[in-house]
Amino acid sequence: MDKKRDVTDQEIRNFFAKHLVHIIVSFDTLGDDIKITSFVLEILGNWYLTTAAHCYDEVENCLGAGYSIKSIKLIDAFGSQ
Repeated sequence: MDKKRDVTDQEIRNFFAKHLVHIIVSFDTLGDDIKITSFVLEILGNWYLTTAAHCYDEVENCLGAGYSIKSIKLIDAFGSQ
């Protein structure tokens, strides 16, 4: 019989830290980049970048103000391992 155990807070932090991805959005004439934190989630063999919807509000505001996206980068070197 499998014994169930509670997952610790540290195990949860380690899991998400290993799957942490930053999305960096650069605009053509805007001086600062927009940084969005996300994590990789796999569901039934499909991979998704998951973040809160409000994280894109600043991107939408810049697009609404007439800025154009110059580049979008995914940075996965911030995780704990």
